[in-house]
Amino acid sequence: MDHICSTLGLSPIYLPLVGPAGSLAFMQLNEFETKEYFSKHPPVYQGGWQNLARASLVWELFIHKYSPIKAVPDITCPIMFVAATEDVLCPVDQVYKAVKLAKRGQLLSRECTHFELYRGKLFEDLVAKQVEFFRQQTGLAAAAAAPGGKAGAQQNNRAAEADAAAAGAEAAQDKSVVQKTAAASGIKAPATMQEQLATVGDLLTAKDQDKL
Repeated sequence: MDHICSTLGLSPIYLPLVGPAGSLAFMQLNEFETKEYFSKHPPVYQGGWQNLARASLVWELFIHKYSPIKAVPDITCPIMFVAATEDVLCPVDQVYKAVKLAKRGQLLSRECTHFELYRGKLFEDLVAKQVEFFRQQTGLAAAAAAPGGKAGAQQNNRAAEADAAAAGAEAAQDKSVVQKTAAASGIKAPATMQEQLATVGDLLTAKDQDKL
């Protein structure tokens, strides 16, 4: 009906997003789960949010039989699956099945309900594990484990740049001394490093001849 209403330009039809078991709600929860679900919501809703969803979603979910697990075997990147053992919305056995289907899947499971994972110590632990997984898969963990970590690497880079600058300044000073000495001795001033070395040799030869 919602599809027909949209086609005819009529007002859309909505169904409850969350409701008790046996209702027409998309997520049918018991009293405890309903309380957990709304506990993570802000005190004041923004943007006109209501506990409603377009009825046309029924077409996608049940008629077209929307099932994300069908795409799991085609995913090539690493996946961390998070499972709540007492989850009634995303049954844990389906998560186990997805892990087996994945080419590079890892499982993180906790003894809790679906919405308990969103609060308190369970949530903090989950986020920490997900960050650790991300760092490992992207190579950031190895970089952080290197001597000095990121700060050490930046410090080493700055030290290398300082050494290069000092070496450049020293080389420029040496070249200037050679050029001045060559000019005083009536020898052509060197332009390249090879000429500079040759000039040093000429200066040494001239000095030895003066001693004679």
